[in-house]
Amino acid sequence: MTVLLEATVDIKPIAARSLDHFIELYTTNEAPELDRHGYELVGAWRRSGGPLNRITHLYRFESLARYVDIRDSVRGDARFLALMPKYLEAPITLTEVITLGTTPAWYDDAKLSKALGESPAEPRQYVLAIVQIPMKGAAKAHELLARNVGHAEDAGGFQMVAAYEPVAGRRGELKVIGIFPMGLPPMAYQAGAPDPPDLEILREVVPEEEVYYLNPLPYSPLQ
Repeated sequence: MTVLLEATVDIKPIAARSLDHFIELYTTNEAPELDRHGYELVGAWRRSGGPLNRITHLYRFESLARYVDIRDSVRGDARFLALMPKYLEAPITLTEVITLGTTPAWYDDAKLSKALGESPAEPRQYVLAIVQIPMKGAAKAHELLARNVGHAEDAGGFQMVAAYEPVAGRRGELKVIGIFPMGLPPMAYQAGAPDPPDLEILREVVPEEEVYYLNPLPYSPLQ
């Protein structure tokens, strides 16, 4: 079973130069060491919406057991630990939250592999949707979500990249990351605009949803 690790990093002070400092530190120090141990970085984005200067990294592992082995090898590596003072000496403050997630039954990891294999002429617009699924009706909610994603992909306006549920934390939370291949859909209010199929039924079992836009960083494998 594919396991995805989401690392969300808030960088302060809130300024462009702070983000520059972080990218320099990460790409020249931490990233090569994580890659050497087996951390597969698949996406790195700056989030639009929510706290400013928030970075999201997404790593992929082939299984939970493989993740534990790789994590422990990093923790015991003196070479990796020697990099930490560089962050302490930098003129920035970092707050990181780690979320380990497993993929739902209806998700196919081939979607992520396909997106990684594509080479767009320009970085694409990504979206992160966070839905809260109550325990009651969870099976129906997943069925409808899978169907709605399929409809959107068939229409050509959306391409799913990843879907994962936290191993621990808030029960019922599901995160979906996808691409808008043709750019952002119209955001302005349009009277009479049609809703997606089965939306009323879906909202009965998935009443809460948050949406954030994700913009690829230069070192992100997903562009």
